[in-house]
Amino acid sequence: MGKKIILFLVWIVIVNTSIVFANEDIDVLLERLNTVSDMEKVQTLNELAEAYLDQAPKRSIEYGNQALALSDELKLKKEKADALNCIGMGYYSTSDIDNASDFFTQGLAVSKDTQYEKGIAISKNGLGLINHTQGNFMNASKYFSQAFDSYKKIQDQKGMAHTLNNMGAIKDAQGKAEEALDYYLQALEINTKIENKEEIGICLNNIGSINQQQGYYNKAFNYYLQGLKMFEEINNQKGTAGTLNNIGQIYILKKDHENALTYFSKALEIYTDIDNKEEVSNTLNSIGYIYDVTENYPFALRFYEKALNIRKEINDQKGIINSYNNLGTIYYYLEKPEKALEYHKKAYEKSMEIKYSEGVLFSLENIAFDYKIVGDYKSAFLYYEKYIEIQDELKDQSIRKNIIEMETKYETEKKQMKIELLAKENKINTFKYRLQLILSIVSVLILLIVIVLGYIIWKEKKKSEKLLLNILPSKVADDLKKTGKTEPENFEDVTVYFSDIVGFTKISSSLEPKVLIEELSDIFTNFDNIMEKYSCERIKTIGDAYLAISGMHEKNDHDAQNMVQASLEILNYLQKRNETAQIKWEIRIGIHSGNIVGGVVGIKKYIYDVFGDTINTASRMESNSDVMKINVSETTYSITKNDFSFIKREPMEVKGKGLVNMYFVDTNTEQA
Repeated sequence: MGKKIILFLVWIVIVNTSIVFANEDIDVLLERLNTVSDMEKVQTLNELAEAYLDQAPKRSIEYGNQALALSDELKLKKEKADALNCIGMGYYSTSDIDNASDFFTQGLAVSKDTQYEKGIAISKNGLGLINHTQGNFMNASKYFSQAFDSYKKIQDQKGMAHTLNNMGAIKDAQGKAEEALDYYLQALEINTKIENKEEIGICLNNIGSINQQQGYYNKAFNYYLQGLKMFEEINNQKGTAGTLNNIGQIYILKKDHENALTYFSKALEIYTDIDNKEEVSNTLNSIGYIYDVTENYPFALRFYEKALNIRKEINDQKGIINSYNNLGTIYYYLEKPEKALEYHKKAYEKSMEIKYSEGVLFSLENIAFDYKIVGDYKSAFLYYEKYIEIQDELKDQSIRKNIIEMETKYETEKKQMKIELLAKENKINTFKYRLQLILSIVSVLILLIVIVLGYIIWKEKKKSEKLLLNILPSKVADDLKKTGKTEPENFEDVTVYFSDIVGFTKISSSLEPKVLIEELSDIFTNFDNIMEKYSCERIKTIGDAYLAISGMHEKNDHDAQNMVQASLEILNYLQKRNETAQIKWEIRIGIHSGNIVGGVVGIKKYIYDVFGDTINTASRMESNSDVMKINVSETTYSITKNDFSFIKREPMEVKGKGLVNMYFVDTNTEQA
């Protein structure tokens, strides 16, 4: 059944702007406020405005306004810019986007008037935040880029790191994970250099989030643990709670609901202590989700209701809608369709009121299911028809937005190309006027022809060399190019991987040849990428069988470990692929370590192949493996037993080997 439960995922992908005046406690600042001169008082008020930003943004706005009034009275332009930016951040923290935008714009004008570079950077970072919130990523990127340039001009390392983090968040929101990761790593490098532990913790969480999105849960988990340690060292309660929530999400993805509940409960305790009501409601929602998926509906109901009450208290409109939808779905499971319909209709009405398209979509589908269960098929059909209509509209809007962005980009590039062409044309005309002798022109043309021909020959040579390297190892290819022949080589202590697809013959018989080839190409291309990532080398594929070796031409101390890790990632890739793919594929994997011989077979069509008992034994490991299991030999187990968890199997009779010990890699245990 397709009912929708909405879970708030609480990442610490923090898009922030920091004014940063001092590191003193609020009590110290309040005490100092009554003892300093008016000029110093402005600075202290600004420091208080920032200090209250996270825990009490309304107080932050109050102190910012006091600083603004006093700086106006004393005609202090830079302090006025700081005050305007503080107020802007205060309004941003309370989700008052219009006022926030207004104060950041005023702060930018004052900063430009006094050539206050840091003020300019902070204002542009703030305007970047506004555009990010509104989904205008192009403008947000522009403002963040300009802010970075200003910070770089004054060598403000902390500001540069802040802005890189913001730029990463933009790429993250656009689904450009690799670019986001690059920005987060740059921010981490700077923060590590200046020993800014709070920002290090944020960066580690952001990097963990990227790994989580890409399905690398163990990596994400390790980054979150590092971030947690950093926040705990500096007693940063908000960061600690956010990271605990992130770890809880990892456990949800691993379906370890008991551990997820433990971490969410710890986060809830901290958020309650620091009175962060928005995150309290989100964490209550996450705990409700745990009870929901474990079918403890009374407990789920209790936590969803607590989350709703707080969201109403803080006027979190989208949160209220999502809570209504969640509660309606629980009543659906409790077989109380009238109650379910009541909440889902509330969600629908409020979503329409605030034009929250995602809420409208979820509500309509839920209402359709509610009517279906009570037997009102006509109403169910009408609401589901609305759901499909709005879903199509949203798709069309997305397509139109993409087209507009592409057209804008095309027009910009076309104008730029026209400018470049005009510039080139001017250069050519100037050259013609200066060129007097026909012989010189002919010489230039001949020289150009020689260069072009040389470039074409060089390019074709590179292409053929690249093709040869795709077929043969580099050393073998070099031997054949130099002497026309190559000698077989012995390779010691390598690790061999064999896999084949379970039920391939049956599945392939029902597929068109073109579809079958496309499926195998997609799967094996991903296998190749994973093998390359772990310095392993694919030797060949025969039908549905895949043979790879670690430690043959690229030797290191972790060949066997690399191959096991690559195998785990291959299984993870297939499991994720099978969740959405129309055709489900499953494999058996066998791994053995030992010595092999490699060489070229044939003289007309070169084929590189490997031989030896190690190859045969790896093949036996595969044939004696189970579906979606990694079966390793005694030799491979002895090399990798300290790095992975294994399940010992009963000795099995293997042709030509007698009784052989084998081990399954335990894929259910977290491989840290």
